[in-house]
Amino acid sequence: MNKFGRFPKIYSVADAQAVNPPPPPAETQKREKDPNAVMLGRWGGQRGGPARAKKLSKERLVKIARMGASARWEKGGAHQAPANS
Repeated sequence: MNKFGRFPKIYSVADAQAVNPPPPPAETQKREKDPNAVMLGRWGGQRGGPARAKKLSKERLVKIARMGASARWEKGGAHQAPANS
């Protein structure tokens, strides 16, 4: 026994789940999105990207664009990298 009496000592989250497993997930119903929240999120996104780009130096903006392009090319898929790159 430990200082808490008859309860087992729990060392990690995995141990805690082994001792007391979480209940099975209930069927989740799809909730409709709040149209006002959707509008606010879209409104912020439309203004945030251009404002951030305006603050960045041209060199940093080009570096970010190149990193994004290389990540897209590494994914492969329908688009393939040009042979002369």
